[in-house]
Amino acid sequence: FDLDDTACASVALQRSHPLVVAGYNVEYFIENRNEADLFYTWVGGAALENDIDSVVNANVVLYLGDREETKSACRYLINTIEGSCESDSYYYYLDNTTLYYAVSRAYARGTSSLSGAREAIIEKVLQLSKDDGSFGNELATACAVCSLANFEYNGVTRLRGAARHLEEQQRVNGSWRRVAMYRQPGMYYGSEELTTALCLEALTHVVGM
Repeated sequence: FDLDDTACASVALQRSHPLVVAGYNVEYFIENRNEADLFYTWVGGAALENDIDSVVNANVVLYLGDREETKSACRYLINTIEGSCESDSYYYYLDNTTLYYAVSRAYARGTSSLSGAREAIIEKVLQLSKDDGSFGNELATACAVCSLANFEYNGVTRLRGAARHLEEQQRVNGSWRRVAMYRQPGMYYGSEELTTALCLEALTHVVGM
């Protein structure tokens, strides 16, 4: 059992599953925090050394939103990004753009406490920009575009360039290639479906600009 999957699933079910709509699992999240009020990744057993993951905390905040119990997690995420400590803050993800995406997504969904990360994330994402319009591989580029859009970055030319790059990488069957997004010791996880979903999300942000 982990809070990461539970948070993301809860967001997907928040308007349709009666138990989630009623918030019956909120207490489950709140009970699984450390002494600094940061959310654990794994629950139901002894805490692991790497049990506090920044992306996991961002996904939990995505679900729980602004409330007293998420204030510490929001401050932690902002401090991590402003202090350039991203790469030491997550253990199950592979790229800083995943953290930026997760934080921006929570912000765009209404967690205004994360507004303090806006300028730093926009600056750091733009520093990843490549001459071909990308921000790295297809997954990183999609996460970067979504992050900028979620924080209402107004650089239309830059976003359009990234969108063109993504369109050029799309395969004949409509998908984008598999890129790993998660890891556990000795194992990496990703899928065409995951990359494709994020690329489509990124493109929808740029359409009409």
